[in-house]
Order: sequence, then C-alpha cells, then structure tokens
Amino acid sequence: VLSIAHEEAEVGVARASASSRVPMLLSSAATHSIEQVADTNAPRWFQLYWVNDREICESFVRRAEEAGYGAIVVTLDTLTLGWRPRDLRQAYLPFIKGEGCGQYFSDPVFLSRLDKPPEDDLLTAAATMLATFPNLGLTWNDLDWLRGQTSLPILVKGVLTADDAQIALEHGVDGVIVSNHGGRQVDGAVAALDALIEVRDALPDAVVLMD
Repeated sequence: VLSIAHEEAEVGVARASASSRVPMLLSSAATHSIEQVADTNAPRWFQLYWVNDREICESFVRRAEEAGYGAIVVTLDTLTLGWRPRDLRQAYLPFIKGEGCGQYFSDPVFLSRLDKPPEDDLLTAAATMLATFPNLGLTWNDLDWLRGQTSLPILVKGVLTADDAQIALEHGVDGVIVSNHGGRQVDGAVAALDALIEVRDALPDAVVLMD
C-alpha cells in the first residue's frame, strides 16, 4: 500500500528499481496494478497474499506470468491480520479508500464478483476485497495446486523455523524468505536474523533470503 507514503506509490518504486536494477517485490496489496508496474520494465517478482477465493489467486498468478514477472512469492504468515492496536485506535484502514486495491480493481475475476464497478461503488468494492482476505484454511498442500498453475519459480515468505522451511521444499517451492513480517503479525516473534541462522543451517543447498 505504498500510496500511503508517496503519490507515485509502487510505480515510483518500480522506476527506481528499473534505474538501479535492484529487483522489487510487488504485493497483492498494491495501489498500482501488475501491468502498470510491468510497464516500467523493473526487475520484479510478484507477492501473492493467498485470499479465500482461489479463482482470484489463479488470475493474479496468470497475470503476473503474462506480464513478465520473474517469480511468485507466497506470503505464509498473514492468513488474517495481526492484532494492531494503533490501527484500531485510529480506525485506520486505507483499503476502504481504495488504497492497496489496485490488483483487485483491475482483475477480471474480482470484478465479476461485483454488481457495480469500483468507480461507481468504492465502499462495496473495497469491502468485497477485504472479505476475501482471511484464509485460515490454507495448508501446505495448497502449494501443490499452485505449483500446477505456473511455470515460474515459487518462493514462500514468512518462514521462521527450519521445520517449516523443510516442509516448504517438500512441496516443491524453489526458495524460502525468512521474515517475521516486520514484527507486525505475531507479537514477540523471533527476529528474522535469528531465524535465518536456523533455516540456513537446515537447508545448506537451498535458496534462502531474508526480509
């Protein structure tokens, strides 16, 4: 939701990425679409927040592949939002204003779920998007399905233990990203740097990154 920080949002980051040749990771929760970011020719991966509508996920992945993204990165640690007291106190939810909804509002599958386009009924479109977000039923076996949907490399983000990293590789992923989601998902979570040591030792031959 980079539009909360700068008016150029993800496109601005993509232009900087294209200029510096430093890859960027475009989120499902972005104000600019997969295709808009691809137009910058930035080196890029796509980060999939796996919502509870599998057809939307499939559409996102297909769009990313068609738009030349280099990999799919699946976020594992945000099946539902963590308890964020500051956001609750401020009644802060930028999605209600359409910020961070760009992938959805440009997606044909998502748009087919609406009676009116987002420009005619923003609140309902945003609420429909938010309703897809909690996905507490997601399991490791879902990665097997995803592997069958794309020829792109698949990485998983949010790994904090060696056991989870090994299970991920058993389900055909190409790499793991050690991350605690900036500490915003589980209060008191292990530091990513500490978890990196455990994961690196358990998977000496695997691709391991840290966020």
